[in-house]
Amino acid sequence: MATSERLTAAVGRADITPPIGIDLIGFAGRGPSTGMHDPLAATALALGCGESKAAIVACDLIDLEEEQVDEIAALIHQRCGMSPTNVLFCCSHTHYGPRIADEPEDCAAYRKHLTYVLAGLVAEAAGRTVPVRVGVGKGNCDVNINRRERQPDGTIRLGRNPEGFTDRDVIVARIEADAGRPLAALVNYACHGVCLSGQWRLISSDFPGPMRGVVESAVGATALYLQGATGNMNPKLMANEYRSARSTGVKLAGEALKVWESIVPEEATGLAAASLQVELPALRFLSKEKAAGLLERDRKELEQRKKEGAIPNLIRWIERRIEREEAAVRSWETGEPPPGIPDRIHAIRFGPAAVVSSAGEIFAQIGVEVKRRSPIPNTLFAGYTNGDIGYIPVPEAYEEGGYEVTHACRVDPGAASILIDGCLRALERVK
Repeated sequence: MATSERLTAAVGRADITPPIGIDLIGFAGRGPSTGMHDPLAATALALGCGESKAAIVACDLIDLEEEQVDEIAALIHQRCGMSPTNVLFCCSHTHYGPRIADEPEDCAAYRKHLTYVLAGLVAEAAGRTVPVRVGVGKGNCDVNINRRERQPDGTIRLGRNPEGFTDRDVIVARIEADAGRPLAALVNYACHGVCLSGQWRLISSDFPGPMRGVVESAVGATALYLQGATGNMNPKLMANEYRSARSTGVKLAGEALKVWESIVPEEATGLAAASLQVELPALRFLSKEKAAGLLERDRKELEQRKKEGAIPNLIRWIERRIEREEAAVRSWETGEPPPGIPDRIHAIRFGPAAVVSSAGEIFAQIGVEVKRRSPIPNTLFAGYTNGDIGYIPVPEAYEEGGYEVTHACRVDPGAASILIDGCLRALERVK
C-alpha cells in the first residue's frame, strides 16, 4: 500500500489503567498489584493519505500477545476500513502493568475491555485526520546502560556494564497541523521499563509517563513513546521509589524537547505500509549438554518452588523454561530442529519518517544495525510490537550466557541476522 497524496494525521488517548489487585507482569516472583501510582495510557497516531490508512498505538503495557493484536486489528478494520496489517501496537514494556490473559477472571475481563478500548481509540482518531507537516531529528541521552554485567568467574548477570554496547539515540518525529499547531511528538529510545525495581507493586507507566508529561506541557503536542531495541538496555537509575522513574523520564524529555525545537517540519506527502513474516530458528542452547544441564536445574527449581507455595506466575514462568529445554534436548537426540518461531515485521512510512517494528526483546545492536542500513534516513525502530516472542540476542551472547539467553530466549543465534534482513526488506517496500 503506497500513495503520494497529502498526508493527514490525528491523535487520541485512552486510559487503560487496570483494576487494583490485578496480577502484575514482569519480575515473576511478585504478587498482585496493591495500588495505583500513576495511570496507564494508550496513545494513537492515526495516519491517512487518499484512501489509505494506518496507525501507530503506543501502549503502557509490557506486551500484547499476537492473538489479541489480531482481534483488535480486525475490529478496527470493521469500524473504519483500516487494513489489519497497517496497525502497530507498540508497548512501552513497563514492568508495572497488568498481566493480560484469559485467566484468572480479572485478567480475562481486563483483556476483553482493552480490546474494545484500543479498537475504538484508533477508529475514532482515523475519522478526524487533518493535513500535517512532518520533520525528524536525533539527539543523545545517557539515562540507559548495558545491563549484562560480567562477574569475576566470567558469568553474566543482570547488573551494570558501563563498557557494554548502548544505543543512546533519541529520535523525535515532529508532526504539526498546517497552521503550525503541534499535533504529535513520537519519541523513540531504548531503555527497559524497570526503573522502580523488582519489589514495586503499584501500577505505573514507569519513566514514559513523566517523559510524556514534560514534553506535552512544554510544546502542546501529544507525545507517544516508542520503545526501541532494549533487550540488553536498563535504566541507570533503579530503586524502589518513584523518583528513579521520574528522573529518568524528565531527563529523556529534556533531550526530546531539544531535538523537537531543532526540527523544521515540512509539508508531508505519502503513506506506505508493509508487513512480512519471518521464521526464526528455535533455541537449542548450543549443545545437548548445556540444554540438559539447564533442564536439570529448572526441574529442581520447579520442585522447590512448588514446595514453597510460590505464586502461579512464577510457576508458569519456570514451566515455560522447562518446555523450551525439553524441546532442545529432543532436538539434539533426534537430529531434527524444533519448530521455528514466527515473527511479524511491520514498516510504516509517513512523509519523511518511517517506523519499522518487531515483536520481542531485541538487543540494541540489532536495532542500531537496522537504523544504520535503512534505505530511509529517518527510521525509528520499535520493539515489543504486535506480539511477544521473547529475547532476540546477538550471536556472541549465547556463549556468554546470562538471563536473556538461559531464561527468556526462544531463538537460536541465527535469529539476529534473519531479523535484520526482514526489517530491511520491509523498509525497502515502503521507501
